[in-house]
Amino acid sequence: MGGIDGAVRLVKERSMRFALLPFIWLLLALNVSAMAQQAPDLESLAKAEAEARKTEARLKTEREKVIKEIAALKAELARDTQQTQAFERESQRITEKLSDSTVKLQKLGIELAANRDSTLELFASLQRLQLRPSVATLAHPDDAVRTAQAATMIDLLSGQLRERAKVTQQLAENVASARDEALTQQDALDANAAELLRRKTRTQALVAQKEKLRLSIQTDEEEARADAARFASEAATLRELIDKVAAIPESVTPRLKPGLTPDATPLSLPPIKLPPGTVRFADAKGGMVRPVSGSMTEGFGRSSKGQTYSARSGGQVIAPYAGRVEFVGPFRTYGRVVILNMDDGYYLLLTGLSETYVTTSETVKRGEPVGLMPGTSGRTPLYIELRRNGRSIDPEPWMGGRG
Repeated sequence: MGGIDGAVRLVKERSMRFALLPFIWLLLALNVSAMAQQAPDLESLAKAEAEARKTEARLKTEREKVIKEIAALKAELARDTQQTQAFERESQRITEKLSDSTVKLQKLGIELAANRDSTLELFASLQRLQLRPSVATLAHPDDAVRTAQAATMIDLLSGQLRERAKVTQQLAENVASARDEALTQQDALDANAAELLRRKTRTQALVAQKEKLRLSIQTDEEEARADAARFASEAATLRELIDKVAAIPESVTPRLKPGLTPDATPLSLPPIKLPPGTVRFADAKGGMVRPVSGSMTEGFGRSSKGQTYSARSGGQVIAPYAGRVEFVGPFRTYGRVVILNMDDGYYLLLTGLSETYVTTSETVKRGEPVGLMPGTSGRTPLYIELRRNGRSIDPEPWMGGRG
C-alpha cells in the first residue's frame, strides 16, 4: 500500500507542476512584454536628454556669440562717437569764426558807408570851390589873392578825395573778402551739419541693432524698467532718486524662478562686471572724459553740487566712465536722466538729455554714447553730479580730456 500511495502522490505532484506551467509561461511572457515596452521608453528619454544637452550647448554658444557682437557694436559706437565729437567741436569752432566774420562784415559795412558819405561831401565841396574862382574872377578881376587861395584849397581837397577813394576801394575789397570768408565758413558748417546728421542716423541704427541683440538674451528687462519707473515716481528730488538707486544692493533679493523661495537672509546684487581693462574708479583720477563737446559753464562749489556744460543742440552725450546703468528715464523737469554705478559706492548722474541709447542694467564703456541733447535752437545745459555713499563730491579731479 505504501508503495502505491507514494506512486499516487508522485503522479499528483507532477500533474500539478504541469498544470502550473501555463501560468508560469504567462507570467514570463508578461514580464518580457513589460521589459520590451520599457526599453523604448528609456531609449527615448536618453535621446531627449541628449537633444536637450545639444540645445543647451547651442543656446550657450549663440548667447556667447551675441555677447561678442554686442561688445563689437559698443566698440564701434565708441569709435564713431569720438569722430562725431570731433565734428561737433569743429562745428563749434566754425560757428564762432562765422560769428566773428559776421561782426567784422557789419563793422566794415558801417565804415564803408560812412567813408562814402564823407567822400561825397568832400566831392561836393570840391565842385563848389571849382566854380567859385571863375565867378570871383568875373566879379572881381583884381582879386588875385582869393583866386590863388581857392586854387590851393582845390588842390588840397583833390588830394584828400584821392585818399578817400583809395580807402573806400580798400574797404570795399575787405567787405568782399569778409563776405567770401563768411560764405565759405557757412558752406563748411552746412557740410559738417550734414555729416553729423549722417553719423546720428548711423549711431541710432547701431544702437537699435545692439538693443535687438540685447533683448534676445535679456531676461529681467520688464522688471528693471518697472523698478526705474517706481523710483522716478517715488523720489522727490534728484538726490533722493540716486540715493534710492544706490540703496538697491543693500535691500534687493535676487529674482528666483517660479516655485523657488529666497533664503531667510536677503542677498545683495552680484558684483558689477565692468569692461575688461577698466581701472577701479577710486584709482582712476584723470580717467574720466567730458560728457559733451561743449564747455563747462559752472563747476562744483557752494551753489552747485556738480558740473554744468553748455552742450551743442542735438549733440551726443557719452558715458564719462565705464559703469552699469542703474536708472534711465524721464524725471520731473530734468529731461531724461541716466545714473551710472561705477562700483565701490560711486554713482554718476547725468541730466538734461532728450533721447537715451541705453537701458537699465546695461553695462557701458567709457566714451560710449548714452543719448542726445535736445535739438533746440542755441546751446543747452547738461548737468552731471558725482556721488559716493550718499554725498556729492567734486568730479574735476577725475576729469581728463575729451572723449
